[in-house]
Amino acid sequence: MNIDNLSWVLAFGSLIGGQLVINKNKSGYVIWGIVNLLWITYFIYKDIYSSAFLFLVYMIQSVYGYIKWKRNEN
Repeated sequence: MNIDNLSWVLAFGSLIGGQLVINKNKSGYVIWGIVNLLWITYFIYKDIYSSAFLFLVYMIQSVYGYIKWKRNEN
């Protein structure tokens, strides 16, 4: 797979994670976290550090959302 085509796979993964969260499925946060980590790696490889930073923030938010959801379950 071409590295540029990877962005389409990651975009699709982001959409799946978002849809799962919208449907109140906490596994969406896990998918978002993993996909965001892959986005960070992709952007660093492409030397697009501002986007890598943005997706680092998104990853932190997805971890926070998962933890908050987990606490509210108990």
